[in-house]
Amino acid sequence: MENDGYRTQGRKRGRVPSNEAIPSKKLTRSNSLPSQNKFNVLANLPDTGKIQDPTNATSQTKIPRPPPPVTMRKPPYYRDLLKQINKIEGIKCNAKEAGEFIKLFCKTPRDVRKLTEYLDKNNKEYFVIPGKVVIPIKILIKGLPIDMDLDEIKTESTKNSESRK
Repeated sequence: MENDGYRTQGRKRGRVPSNEAIPSKKLTRSNSLPSQNKFNVLANLPDTGKIQDPTNATSQTKIPRPPPPVTMRKPPYYRDLLKQINKIEGIKCNAKEAGEFIKLFCKTPRDVRKLTEYLDKNNKEYFVIPGKVVIPIKILIKGLPIDMDLDEIKTESTKNSESRK
């Protein structure tokens, strides 16, 4: 049969019985390079006795939430109002436009109180969404009759909570 200019490749390597070693073409490592663990220093540190789980470490330290923003309608002179709040009144807050409103973000709750007092004093309209601490918890108790007195339920629940302590 004629090849017509094509070359066929023969078998690369025959199978070797499992009891014979296969010659490797990989480079062999020389042990002339010193290998060192850069964290060996940490292995010699004294044990503090506390084992902390890295996932649990973040749950133990509570990150304080920033106070909620004070939202007000955007007046035409709101840039001058911000300058007056920041420089004259000494309240540190940043503003962010949100449509027809501006949100005033303060760094501390004390600054939020100062800002709301200033806005009340100057008769400016604003609102603050209360934090989760201020929102009361709603409780549903099943199995009570509809006509039961609310004061009786409250007194019984406080008695039960005091007896558990």
